[in-house]
Amino acid sequence: MLSETEYKYYKDYFFNNFIKELELREDKIYHYTNINGLEGILKKDGAIWVSHADFLNDKTEIKYTMELSIEIFLSLCEKRNFSQEKISKYQKLYVEAININDRMNTNYYSLSFSTNSDSNLLWANYSHNDGYSITFDFDKLYSQLLYEMMTTNNVAIGSKVIYKQSVQRAKLSKLLNIIIDNFEEKTKKENYDVNKDELILNAVGVLEWYSLFFKDECFSQEEEFRIALLYLNNNDSKIYDCRISNGTFIPYVKINVNRNSVREVTIGPKNNMDINKEGLSKFLQKHDYDLTKVSISKSKIPYRY
Repeated sequence: MLSETEYKYYKDYFFNNFIKELELREDKIYHYTNINGLEGILKKDGAIWVSHADFLNDKTEIKYTMELSIEIFLSLCEKRNFSQEKISKYQKLYVEAININDRMNTNYYSLSFSTNSDSNLLWANYSHNDGYSITFDFDKLYSQLLYEMMTTNNVAIGSKVIYKQSVQRAKLSKLLNIIIDNFEEKTKKENYDVNKDELILNAVGVLEWYSLFFKDECFSQEEEFRIALLYLNNNDSKIYDCRISNGTFIPYVKINVNRNSVREVTIGPKNNMDINKEGLSKFLQKHDYDLTKVSISKSKIPYRY
């Protein structure tokens, strides 16, 4: 087992050399929502509701990263000219390691934005074409969130989603080579238990983060940007609340919005009446937004009824 000093070293090493590398930032990010979501976020006591990652609409996202990692793991073992017996042994250990996540019950929450300010796909998917898009200054939104998370010893990462598989493979190969080196060294000892290997636990943590920011290239037109949150005290039910959606309880957390981060509100393509703009203007003024700093615009996408 690693000593406390070694454990801290590897914990910091993995975070700084793998997870922090995910921070692919943007100046502005865009959140598409319906009118109820807009009200909940921008009113005076507003907040953004961030759903637990296990309850994302597309559970195949996590499966995608794990399956890709297994494929790369086997390929790296073959490149090292390992015997089939050793490959099978290491594969079993690796699959057992990535299944640790299911038993650890980690508390990841994920919030989606886009880097596209006027996406026909996202208008249709997230606001039924009659919703709104909020433009945020990323640095202002993220800096406040980071401060709040750090004061409670929790973690936040904001990054563009990575769709290009060549980039995903490069990042996974770097991590998996460390895991294979670890197996080479430690499986020589008797009674090796992958579930108690601190290095492996940290590596699995990296895989969990990757699964939140890696997506199949077929989804690339979403141009997604995500902010992912990790609450380390996963047994504290005070962290989250539950909302009801499609007959299911969905755990979520609320994050405060830095009101100075709001730059613009765009009205969806189906909302083409002047009364929409007038009502939105009254709403923003009611909740103390300075309309010289927060602009209102309309989608430039022509909508056909």
